[in-house]
Amino acid sequence: MRKQLTLPAAAAVALLAAVFTTSAQSATAHDETNLLDSTNVESQIAGTPAATLSGHEVMDPVLGEKAKEAQFLAQQADPNHVNPLAATATPLSALGLQVNQKLADITERYSDVHARTFANEEAGVYELSYLQTADKDRVAGYMGEINELFAANGAEVVYNPATYTLAHNTAVFDKVLDYLSSSDSPVPVKSLSGAPDFLGDGVIRIGIESDTDSAAVKALSDKLSELFNAQISITVSDEPVFVTESRTHDTNPFSPGARIYDGSGTPQCTLGFGWRKWSNNRLYNSTAAHCWSQTGINNFYNNGTLLGTRYTTSVTDDAMLLTPPAGIEPSTYVLVGPPNSSTIYPLRGASVLSVGNAVGFSGATTGTHVTSVASLNAAGSYTSPYVGKVTVRGLTATWSRSTDGGDSGGIWITSDEYNNAYAHGMHYGRGKIPGIGWYSSFVDVNRISRALQATIYIQ
Repeated sequence: MRKQLTLPAAAAVALLAAVFTTSAQSATAHDETNLLDSTNVESQIAGTPAATLSGHEVMDPVLGEKAKEAQFLAQQADPNHVNPLAATATPLSALGLQVNQKLADITERYSDVHARTFANEEAGVYELSYLQTADKDRVAGYMGEINELFAANGAEVVYNPATYTLAHNTAVFDKVLDYLSSSDSPVPVKSLSGAPDFLGDGVIRIGIESDTDSAAVKALSDKLSELFNAQISITVSDEPVFVTESRTHDTNPFSPGARIYDGSGTPQCTLGFGWRKWSNNRLYNSTAAHCWSQTGINNFYNNGTLLGTRYTTSVTDDAMLLTPPAGIEPSTYVLVGPPNSSTIYPLRGASVLSVGNAVGFSGATTGTHVTSVASLNAAGSYTSPYVGKVTVRGLTATWSRSTDGGDSGGIWITSDEYNNAYAHGMHYGRGKIPGIGWYSSFVDVNRISRALQATIYIQ
């Protein structure tokens, strides 16, 4: 029997208790951090009736959530209903949600040995790469702990030798990013996309948008490879190599995955997850930070209703909270399916994924599709007319090439056999890596939680 991605709500909460909360819980009090470009606009709209802000009456959020519950139950009863996220319910994905943290702890303790983790869904095994020149006792300890972990969970693991550790390549990748962003770089960079571990072959691949000729870039690649003791491949393009990507009629409370517009009715981005702020226990809507930093837009709407005004913004984590007017709230039901879909699934938990895990996307422009995780260490940069050069590092990159403009802020999720959804991140954009092509990337929920000092809003 095929093992489904079934994660009971209790197990999900135990996995990342610090990252999310239920609608009935109160968030733990924390000291709020003064984040980059934070702007408090609550005083401007607090207490203003939603009808005044939107121009028409909106449904009470409690009644609205009950209506969405009834809609979901009706979907479940429909024998013709097809789950567009069904492909995310794979054996290794299910296992990944349970063992990811333990595996991460092991690989971190053996950072002098570990090179790459890959969940090979087709073969049904985990492939782990290790430094072939590492101390034999350290390699034995590394393999012993991992074998014990996977044996307890019924998974098979295969080991492959590698030339460089993941820790080494990630450190080199960060240094190369710093160099290319500095005044010392002989190559002016307009946009950048890259990752230290995309193919697991030890090559750091970076694509840059620049007017510099390819011979000069090749010389730079060779120079940096020698300087940092790594295999570095940099290629140049005269077109952007990273593109930030900025469902139409929803009702209150508003579901993650919905289309959001500016005040003139022009489509902009996708509504992200709801979040509860640690400092004041209030609920906020969210989207990608570049939906503001590239446009200057502060107010976002759906179906004529103001969903929120920019509040806390972290451009280096590409996340932004939106303060909703009185009476407007986020929903714990997320939209899935094509761009015109009204299909919703309850959000039951959240977690980070491993390389190779299946994951689904739901955005306002391209709808829902399923892919798998390619890297946890990608980076992409763009230039903002308001804050200048922005580089977001530590991105979760996927093999998807299906996202497009207007998907920014969209939700990366998986589902189980009961059509419950689990949150993993919010969409950043598309990047292009030499020898790989285009990929889609997101910022994981753990990182967004830390950046916004907030807890994801689930049932």
